[in-house]
Amino acid sequence: MMIQAVLADDEVLARQKLRQLLREFPEIEVVGEGATAAETIELVRTTKPDLLFLDVRMPDMDGFDVVGELQAAGAPTMPCIIFTTAYDRYALRAFEIHAVDYLLKPFTLERFRSATQRALDQIRSSKQNPDAAPLTPHVSSSSPRAASSSFRSRRYVGSELKRTMFASARSQRLTCCVRP
Repeated sequence: MMIQAVLADDEVLARQKLRQLLREFPEIEVVGEGATAAETIELVRTTKPDLLFLDVRMPDMDGFDVVGELQAAGAPTMPCIIFTTAYDRYALRAFEIHAVDYLLKPFTLERFRSATQRALDQIRSSKQNPDAAPLTPHVSSSSPRAASSSFRSRRYVGSELKRTMFASARSQRLTCCVRP
């Protein structure tokens, strides 16, 4: 089963690096690349990929705006999203919209493999059990401060990895604890 992916980043070198790293996953076919939010939205609408590697900061809109536009257009199925960015301050928001992962640039090969494998597992699971309710990205309009305080107490449990993410009350710095 081929998994179709779209790469969205305003930096050509970042898209080339993602394409190069994805060669390790023969089941993933890159069906398009977008340098702007508008290109990305059009690519996702026309190609209907299973997976979207999405930069948070792009010149015309941010990655969350892209997700919001796709939802507003009534996309029947949203792709699994892995955010790729140099900014850690958007991680809480990314997980609130059910992103599969959040890769902070520069990321390691192992970190990339882990995120991509998690996305593949989720995609395969949803294709094998189409009646199960998928995690659909949801962009909320709540303030970042309110979102981080409500997020602080929640636990997100993955199939092989338990993560507890919380924002420190004093520094508002993202902290991620990984437990075996």
